[in-house]
Amino acid sequence: MASFEIITEERRAYSFGNTAILDAAMDSLPATATQAQIDARLVEYITGDLRKPKTMKTVRAHLLAHWHHIAPLAERAPELFDSIILEVAELATCKP
Repeated sequence: MASFEIITEERRAYSFGNTAILDAAMDSLPATATQAQIDARLVEYITGDLRKPKTMKTVRAHLLAHWHHIAPLAERAPELFDSIILEVAELATCKP
């Protein structure tokens, strides 16, 4: 079974930030999900969360709250990392 970086209980105990979005993404996948499937689902959940706030100030706060999940994607799945950055850039054009 593929796993995200902080899935183990030992790592979770020392992780910072909100792990609820990771838990939700993992719960929506089968136990046999690949790392690529986990990454793609996590990005879906993160971008969905970034679309909720009404102001860019709050969008940036959400982005920073998820950064510990986003940063590893820069190396592991750069196209997914880029999609999050592009989503934030697009939101910046339509939110105050």
